[in-house]
Amino acid sequence: EQLKLVWSNNENEMEEVEYNDEDVMEGLTPHPNLKELTILDFKGKNIASWMTQMTNLVKITLSDCNRCEEFPPLGHLPKLREMEIHRMRNVKVIKNDFHGDVYSGSSEFSNSGPAKLVTTLYPSLTKLSLWDLPKLEEWLEPVVSSGSEDQSALLVFPKIEILVIQNCPNLRRIPRNCFTFLKELVISDLDSSNMILKSVSRTVSSLRYLRLVRISDGKEESSSSPPPNLDSIS
Repeated sequence: EQLKLVWSNNENEMEEVEYNDEDVMEGLTPHPNLKELTILDFKGKNIASWMTQMTNLVKITLSDCNRCEEFPPLGHLPKLREMEIHRMRNVKVIKNDFHGDVYSGSSEFSNSGPAKLVTTLYPSLTKLSLWDLPKLEEWLEPVVSSGSEDQSALLVFPKIEILVIQNCPNLRRIPRNCFTFLKELVISDLDSSNMILKSVSRTVSSLRYLRLVRISDGKEESSSSPPPNLDSIS
């Protein structure tokens, strides 16, 4: 039920070294009953395709996967409750693909008004942590890839309660309507954060804990508090 894959972390290795990490991970397909997955120091560019098939996953941690440029699309996983993404230093954009195929999510018809197909992505996710993503600049809005908007609706992170964004200094944009039920928000070491805070504040109505640490406007720091104690909100 729990699997941890750790690659060697040799800082003296040359950049030109050919890695076979992708083939190795692809060949390590776990049992579909896997509930917790941790991947550390993976040196491939693409995460294994079997990860999107782990429908019983409850928690996933990706850390120090510094050659990866994209996150795996896991929005359709029905039981995923917690996701931690740490020190993926080559990610510049969280693309629409991060949310997955909108037609792989759970769907239901609305009882009020005209029938409307509602597609839910990350239906069980309650906590998302993004740490040390120095190149990350944008987190794009999820979109409906086909079909007319008046016949379908997209619901993303309907149960998310905790969002942590730490040491992502260049992040300037996050989805506007994905955090309606957010209860706890921690943001630290961030420049030009006005758009992010504005995006969250427009839709959040149930926030009960907010911590902002070292938020800068690009000219001077507005806080010199110590980093947030994440244990306090775990």
